[in-house]
Amino acid sequence: MEMQNNNKVLLSKKNRKKYLINIKKLQKNDKNGVFDNLSAVKAEDNKVVLEEFLNMKIWVKTLLSIFGSLPNIIKLIDSILSKNATNPFGTSMYDSTMNQIDKVINLYDRKNKMLNIYLLIKKIISDASEEDKKLISYKFVNKITIPAMAQKFNCTPRNVFRKINNLIDKLTASTIERGFTICFIESQLSSEPWIMEQYNSFKNEEIKKKLV
Repeated sequence: MEMQNNNKVLLSKKNRKKYLINIKKLQKNDKNGVFDNLSAVKAEDNKVVLEEFLNMKIWVKTLLSIFGSLPNIIKLIDSILSKNATNPFGTSMYDSTMNQIDKVINLYDRKNKMLNIYLLIKKIISDASEEDKKLISYKFVNKITIPAMAQKFNCTPRNVFRKINNLIDKLTASTIERGFTICFIESQLSSEPWIMEQYNSFKNEEIKKKLV
């Protein structure tokens, strides 16, 4: 599966921290003042990187929330395509051949995009620890409540929240490090209203957090 990167690969959270440390060292050692203009540019770069990281974080939450549903949806589309193959003109005698072809092409396109995203998610969680994989399964696949998860992990709900937030940060960094971009993800999912609804829900949550 070939995935196109339509915008630049961004720094991971870990590398961004190192980047900021190096900037401070350069500023400290700059005795001639030539670093002043450069630091202003770097500060703007940092702002862009941070914004991209936060936006990718929202997408990572969205991807995890749909992860468990994708296999069944892909199978369902396959089933519909198989029926179209055995009965290419469908059940309605009023549908033209071209309309049927357009429907099939659209279904193939939707299936391939969801398959791309499913494989993307599998890649970014492949290196996760066993505990993190359990968190993903409990929180995003099986939709288990925080109190119930706290019992399973034998810790407080607050600690579960911390574990989940740390997990999201790690997966966001991993997604960026692997070269996946927001532009690519949006190109695959922006035409799926049910996914965009979930994305907007997480985005609104982040906005509310900033306002608190």
